[in-house]
Formats: sequence, structure tokens, C-alpha cells
Amino acid sequence: MSKRKISDYFSKNTNQDDCEPTSSKNSTKTPSTLNEMSNISEKTSVLVPVLNSISQSPSVSVFQDQTESMHANENDISLFVNCRLSDADKFTALKNVWLPLPTFEFPLNQKNKKRGLKFQYKWLLQFNWLAYSKIKNGAYCKFCVVFSKCGGIGNQPLNKLVLEAFDAWKKALETFRKHSKCSYHKSAVLNADHFVSIYTKQQPSIIEAVDTDRAKLIPIIECLILCGRQEIALRGHRDSGKINVNDDSINDGNFRAILRYRGKGDEFLKKNLENDYRYKYIGSKIQNEMIIACGDIIQKKIVKKINDSQCFSILADETTDISTNEQLTLCVRYLDTQNNICEDFLQYIKVDSLTGISLSSAIINGLISCGVQCDF
Repeated sequence: MSKRKISDYFSKNTNQDDCEPTSSKNSTKTPSTLNEMSNISEKTSVLVPVLNSISQSPSVSVFQDQTESMHANENDISLFVNCRLSDADKFTALKNVWLPLPTFEFPLNQKNKKRGLKFQYKWLLQFNWLAYSKIKNGAYCKFCVVFSKCGGIGNQPLNKLVLEAFDAWKKALETFRKHSKCSYHKSAVLNADHFVSIYTKQQPSIIEAVDTDRAKLIPIIECLILCGRQEIALRGHRDSGKINVNDDSINDGNFRAILRYRGKGDEFLKKNLENDYRYKYIGSKIQNEMIIACGDIIQKKIVKKINDSQCFSILADETTDISTNEQLTLCVRYLDTQNNICEDFLQYIKVDSLTGISLSSAIINGLISCGVQCDF
């Protein structure tokens, strides 16, 4: 066996293919051509016309197509189909999805090969929700891809234009117009507009709105708790209308007077009280809702202390309200974790009968409704 030389492991590189059109790439090279390219002196002289012909070579358009193809592989609409998308992915699919250039040559698929039908660029201009996938060679609705999960009659699964690429170009206009009228598509468009406005900070997000409302409620609830601790009435003779922080001539209820006084040193509260929008959370109905909420929180804390104690006893008495309805006052006496004797009021219980069975049932049901553990 003859020994192989190290030069046998290498082949001579010729750059002739990069300078010729695509039709000449399959042509065979003659031995004379290889000898000329192996000659260093002649190779140098060949480089000059090669560099001068780059601007006129089809490789420039090939490079542009490769760049466009790389961008399509990154933001192609088919990559967002049936995926768990982050907010950044949703924004990319809605605003930065890949779109072909007007000079893009749409390929033929096997389904439309006989008729020679292709995707038309003008459809992208006619339907702003339409997106073309170069990977799937089909069309999608970018709004429905992101926001539509089910639709159709009876919430049937979505297929064409949403989960699958649409490529029946013969029925393209008919399908696109029909899709534009679907209820789930209209809902997806509204969700997309709302999402983009929030994502671009044109509107406050839901979390920011909740934080703002919470900041408005804090001083109002604190004033309500202050009135409760001091055992003073909240509402007076005039307890409605807009609050002017700097107007002390109006003598309304204690709750509004405390808010007016506090608003002089709290710019955020002052802005909330003097603005013209509707919801200020200072009306009589919202006051009652806050009182009920505070009562529920206090009751839960008392019930927790009762359940943590080793034993408790029940204190009950009958009382009649202003409408002459019989009520049972339910209180509990217990020993807390620090061995202190505590007596706390739980609730009023409406009773329809004053018999022993009715009262005992009312007491047990009242304790259970409060969350007191009655199983021993």
C-alpha cells in the first residue's frame, strides 16, 4: 500500500461559484481551470474582476433573501401559535411580527399548484389583522393567535387562521371577510388594543389601578375607624356633595369634617376629594360597607381567640330593636392564651320564638355561623 501525502487530505478551493449565476453552479470544472486557479500569480489577477462584479452579481439579492429569512425565523407568526406567551411575546406578535416585502416572491404549495394561486401581498394591506407565515406558507390572524382560545358555534375549537395556517387561496377573500365578522375575532381585537395601550404605558395597568384605589381608601378607612373608637356619629344633617378642603364654613358630619381637616396636609387625599370624577368612596353606602367589613375582621379575630382558648362560656340576653323585632345578644366569655378572662360580643341573632328549643338552636347556629368550634 502506497503512503498518502498530507496534501491528499485537502482539496483546492475555488471561488468561482460565488462569482457565477446560479445556472452555472452545476457546470463541471475542466483541468485547465483548476490549474489556472492553482497558479498564485494568475489567481491574483483574477480577484480584481471578481471584486468589481460583486455589485452586479445575483449573490447580493441572495444575501438580502437570507437576511429576510433569518428575520422571518425569529418573528414568524407560526412560532406564536398555541404557545404560552409572555407580555413581550404578545407585543411582538401584535406589532413586530415578520411581514414580507412587496417584492417578496410567495411560493406555490402543492394544493394550489394546478391553478398557480399564491398569497397576494395586497391582502396584508386590506386586512390589518392578517399575517403571513413563511415557515408554514400560510396565513394567520395575529390577534386571534394571541387572544382567542375557543370560538365558533358552541365554542368549537379554532383551526384555520388561529391554530392552523390557512392556505386555500381560492377561498381567501371569502374566508378573510367571514373571519372579520366572527365574535371571537372582534373580542380578540378589543383585547389586543387594550393590551397594547397598557403595555406601552398609555393606560395604567390593572395592578397600578388597584394600588391607586387602595391608596384612596386608606385615609378614608382610618377616619372611619377613628369615629368608631371615639364612639361618635359619622353622619350629620348635611352629609353629601363635594368636599372642599379649604371651606370650613360648612358644618356637616364628623366623618366629612375629619376628612376635610386631614386633606389640608395630605395632597393625595385633597386631590381625591376635590376631583370631579364620580368614585370618591365617601358616600353613605360605602361607609356602611366599610363598617360591615371592619366588623367582619374584628369578629374573625375574636373567634380565633375563642378557638385558641381551652374553654368558653356563652352569655345571651334578649333585646328588641326599634322595629320591635326580637333579637338575641350573643356574647362569649373565655380565657385567652395569657390566662386573662375576656368577654366579647359576637353578633345579634334574630329569633322567631322564645321557647327553649328555639333559643338553644339559635345560639348554636349563631356560634357556628361565626366560625366558633362547638365540637367537644
